[in-house]
Amino acid sequence: MSLSAQSLKRGDTMTFDELKKEAKQQGYNLIKIKPREKFLPCTCGAKRHQWHSYVDGRSAACKKCGKESPIVPKSSTDNEMISAWNRMIEEGRH
Repeated sequence: MSLSAQSLKRGDTMTFDELKKEAKQQGYNLIKIKPREKFLPCTCGAKRHQWHSYVDGRSAACKKCGKESPIVPKSSTDNEMISAWNRMIEEGRH
C-alpha cells in the first residue's frame, strides 16, 4: 500500500497533483489523452516525415521528396501540425 493510500485511510485528503502521481504509479491516467492523428503518406508514396522548427512555427516534411506542410504556430499541438500536413496531401490528390 502506498503512502498516499495510507494517509487516505486516516481521513487525510490528497491534492490533485498527489492524486495524479498516485494514479500514474498504478498505471492510470486521470486526464483522457487524445490519440495522436496519423500522417497520410506523401503524394510521392513515402511514409516517413521530418519535423522542422522555425522562428515563427513548425512544420512536417517528407523525407523522400522534401514536400513541406504549411507552417503552424509553435503553440499548436502535434495533432494540429499533422492535420495541416494531411489537409495539404488531400488537396494535392484532387
